[in-house]
Amino acid sequence: MISNDLSKIESGHLSLEAINFNLGKLIKDIVSLLKMRAEDNGTQIYISIHQDVPKNIFADEVRLRQVLINLVGNAIKFTKDGEIFISVGKRACDDNKKLKLFFSVKDTGIGIPASKQDIIFDKFSQADGSTTRKFGGTGLGLAICQKIVQMMSGDIGVKSQEGQGAEFWFTVEVQQSQLSQSDLDHDLIEKDTNIEHVEGFENVNILLVEDNQVNQMMAKEMLKELGCQVTVAANGKIAIQKVEQEEPFDVIFMDCQMPIMDGFEAASKISEKKRNKLIPAIPIIALTANAIKGDREKCISSGMDDYLSKPVRKMDLKSALVRWLPEEKHISKVNEEEQKTDLDLDRFIDKLPDINHKLSDSKLYLDISKVYEVKDLLQSFFDETIHVYFQETHGYIENIKQSLHSKNYDNIVENAHPLKSSSEGLGFVIIADIAAKIEESARLKQDNHYKELVLAIEDAVYKTREHLEKELQKTEV
Repeated sequence: MISNDLSKIESGHLSLEAINFNLGKLIKDIVSLLKMRAEDNGTQIYISIHQDVPKNIFADEVRLRQVLINLVGNAIKFTKDGEIFISVGKRACDDNKKLKLFFSVKDTGIGIPASKQDIIFDKFSQADGSTTRKFGGTGLGLAICQKIVQMMSGDIGVKSQEGQGAEFWFTVEVQQSQLSQSDLDHDLIEKDTNIEHVEGFENVNILLVEDNQVNQMMAKEMLKELGCQVTVAANGKIAIQKVEQEEPFDVIFMDCQMPIMDGFEAASKISEKKRNKLIPAIPIIALTANAIKGDREKCISSGMDDYLSKPVRKMDLKSALVRWLPEEKHISKVNEEEQKTDLDLDRFIDKLPDINHKLSDSKLYLDISKVYEVKDLLQSFFDETIHVYFQETHGYIENIKQSLHSKNYDNIVENAHPLKSSSEGLGFVIIADIAAKIEESARLKQDNHYKELVLAIEDAVYKTREHLEKELQKTEV
């Protein structure tokens, strides 16, 4: 299938089909699909979509997804016990009717030798012969990515040092969606849509690097109102000392223009220490003035992971922290109306397929078009992804069952949420629906239907697997 794609591109038979879609949801879906493989490698994936990137765009979603899956999949393949950072920003575009988006997939993996970086996008190219033997692959994936990016009026490249990770980047030209915000906003990336439901944060240690005393006081006060502990450094040199000597920080907010050592140099030095595993992988978020052209590009190239434009508002800080802090550090608001309303789980459970019946219609369990879309996109990663999914699902359900006895609602949420997310991404509809109800019940501490829900999800997992195997056998005949 990979070679077919390349043949279509080279023969001019592959055309782009632009649609309106939510960019955040696209990236969320990709991470949901690949997250289990990453966790199996001991690797965490982080997402940053800058605030000036439109939420909804008009472009070829399928081909953009294909490029990102390939780049993120490769990053996972070559990164053990590390981090992967997916970031999206906006760049100046010569065509004022279009937008140029900049995508970066940065990892802390094995890196690429300098001698191989010029040929990495050639057909059948791998960093070396042992790469194919150890990690597999045809060597066609990056060649296809390059062709697709070029078809979308963009460029693609790589920056890497052997043994210190790699950053694959690309640009594409798109149009901003003409649909109204309300038509597509329900599909926003989950951490951003739920920002209003985050009250604040707990056990969060922030390093604020800022030389202006007024800015220090304002940012510190806003962060403290969000529940964070704040340490201040007046320049980049002091920041590096604090990172090396004090308790680990969860996030660094870094001003760019400072005396003695500016934010760019400090970020570069801290990033180098992160690559060499001398310090933990701390996200660095730049605080940059709009008026200074080129600051944003310099932020990313110096090793910063995200950036906020000054003057910084409390909501900007909150949004950045939601993006970069793990969910266990979020404090959620309690919606009193939700607490008072019955979840109407009786009707939900009644509508589920009878667990005593044998297999019923596969369409009840599978979004078949989604399954084949994922299979086509993941290609050689599909079988491994499905295997890891069912392994992880068994673990999630066992953890939920154990947490029921102790009424550990937080732990139930921590297991039901990723189960819901990964099931949605693969098109396993009933598993996703039941996991969503388990998560919702746990957030509201309503446990009167847990036994029925756990029985239902165990049955749904078994039948989903059976239906999936039968469906895939059809394509092998």
